[in-house]
Amino acid sequence: MIARLALCLLCAAVALAGTSCYEPPPITKPDVTASFPSTAEPGSTVTVTLTVSNPGPEMESVVVAFSRIGDPELPDPIVDVGTGGRAEAVAGVTPDPVAVSPDGVIYRFEGLAEGDSMEIAFELVLPKASGDVGNAVLVSDGSVPQRAKGIRLSIAL
Repeated sequence: MIARLALCLLCAAVALAGTSCYEPPPITKPDVTASFPSTAEPGSTVTVTLTVSNPGPEMESVVVAFSRIGDPELPDPIVDVGTGGRAEAVAGVTPDPVAVSPDGVIYRFEGLAEGDSMEIAFELVLPKASGDVGNAVLVSDGSVPQRAKGIRLSIAL
């Protein structure tokens, strides 16, 4: 009986030790850079180019989401919630997205192979009032939302 109990305890200890040593692989995030002017005229149209590089593994789709920066003391948004799949500030997007959210602030593009990069250009119409404007932009793998990288756009008008 004692031998059987010892064997059960040993098996339980081995099972627990095996599960506590497991570490899931780290989640890699895309590298994201943005090129845009730091100043512009109110009401003008500017190009914001995002460069997305995938360190791996393959991204099934590339998702770009615009949001407000969050703090009321921070700039007004450039891209704000719209209707009918279009935000008023987005005059164009290259390449064409596969899908756009109903409020026009989330764009889904084709996937990106490991080691590859892509450029996404947004033509943005800036607000007509002077002052600072900006957005937070989150780029993620559409199938693994934890694989996301955020950047900040800010332009002085």
